[in-house]
Amino acid sequence: MYRIVNYLFVGLLINVVFHCQGHSQNPSTETLRKTYQTKLNNLSYRLQKEVKQSEQKIAIQQRYLDSLAIILDILEQDREHLKNLVSFNQQKKNIYKLKIMAYNEFLLRKDSFIKEIKKSINNKKPSIVIQTPTLKVEYIVVNSINQLDQEKTGSSYRERTVKKLKARFSLADNKAAKTGKKNLIVLFIDNKRQIFYAATQNFIFDNSQQNFVFTYTKEKLLDRGQYSLEVHCDGKKIGSTTFSIR
Repeated sequence: MYRIVNYLFVGLLINVVFHCQGHSQNPSTETLRKTYQTKLNNLSYRLQKEVKQSEQKIAIQQRYLDSLAIILDILEQDREHLKNLVSFNQQKKNIYKLKIMAYNEFLLRKDSFIKEIKKSINNKKPSIVIQTPTLKVEYIVVNSINQLDQEKTGSSYRERTVKKLKARFSLADNKAAKTGKKNLIVLFIDNKRQIFYAATQNFIFDNSQQNFVFTYTKEKLLDRGQYSLEVHCDGKKIGSTTFSIR
């Protein structure tokens, strides 16, 4: 592409020179020099602007491509995992139903996703906190509950002491958000980026910094590694945190 553009430009330049050589030239004057200088300055500005816009488009597309690659990788893992499942119980059905909803939501919202990327690239000014209609999680932790039903707060837990995992979080005050019926989706994600527990809850948002608790009862050994918790509301991720199992 670059070679084609260069060839076109060189060809155009040769044509212009050949055309000019067939005409008599008056001696250059200071006025003409300044005129040409102004024209070159304007062309330089326009070309720099084009370069900047092209770089921005490339950056946006690259970040979107990176996101697509990550999502596709997780989806392929889900496909393989589902194909090899021995037991497809109700919990697994619910998990895969939520996953499919999430993938569809991502594809439906790709245009707005690209706009968000563009906004983040363009935003070079100091950040200003502006309330938006989207809900946000203000406080979020994942606690461990042992065999004696004792709850422990932290960021790292021994596998043999974990009987349950309890997620606690509250919603931030946001006067811009509309009150009314909302739907929460909570996802526990393991060290292989697989969702091993998902739960949903409908609630009435009243802007009172509501608190929520979701509990996962361990069904199998948890591998060592980094885990995460994600909270989604009405199709958007509104909060997340990480913890580790050792």
